[in-house]
Order: sequence, then structure tokens, then C-alpha cells
Amino acid sequence: MKALSALGGRTGTWMIVAGLLVLLNAPLAMAGEADLVLPDLSSQTFLGIDGHSLLLGGLVICVFGMLFGLVQYMAIRKLPVHASMREISEL
Repeated sequence: MKALSALGGRTGTWMIVAGLLVLLNAPLAMAGEADLVLPDLSSQTFLGIDGHSLLLGGLVICVFGMLFGLVQYMAIRKLPVHASMREISEL
């Protein structure tokens, strides 16, 4: 408040009033998740593939990626390791 009073009584007061007005109007300017409009995926195409098939293909690739990661994790876990390195990794 001392910094605002250094600007002058009226200037500091108007700055506070303007700041409060901005804060009070902010929720009106923001859109929420319920306001989002999603397009119909079957009506959209990308390189000749409809949006629904493209999304489903992406999910299948993600599942394969998770399976690949799991297989690699199990293979690395079975590799021989020096005892001192095992102690450090278990900390």
C-alpha cells in the first residue's frame, strides 16, 4: 500500500479499482471444458483416412509401444549386473 500511496492518492485508488474490475470480469471471458465443441470425427478426413480410424490407429500404436517397453524392461532386468551397481540401484 505504501507503493501505491507514493503514486498519489487518486492514482493508487484507481489502480486498485481497475485491478478489481479485471479480476471480477475474468471468469466471464474464460471458457470451460463444457463449452468446447468437438467435431464429428467420422466426417473429418486426413490424407484419405477418416478421423475416427486415425484416432483408433493412434491408440493401437500406443498399446504396442507400451508392450514394447514392457518387453524391453523385462529383458534389461534379467541382464547380469555387478553387486555394487545392484546396491546403488536398490537405494
